[in-house]
Amino acid sequence: MDVINLIMEYSAEKAHERLVNEKELGLFVGEIYADESAEVITYTENAQDRFNDIYDEEYSYLLSFSEELKTIGY
Repeated sequence: MDVINLIMEYSAEKAHERLVNEKELGLFVGEIYADESAEVITYTENAQDRFNDIYDEEYSYLLSFSEELKTIGY
């Protein structure tokens, strides 16, 4: 698996974790529906918007970090 795919996968996992935490703290209005047997997660529109925001933050940070590592030879 290449670096970009790893970053995308990790960003999605972190976004979901943060979204669940924010939901538990009452920081946004929206619902998260999970069918763990099929590993399907569905979000209401508000939750999807917040997920996308978090995902973008995580992805951008990790991508820039990856680029920095490339410049120093890793």
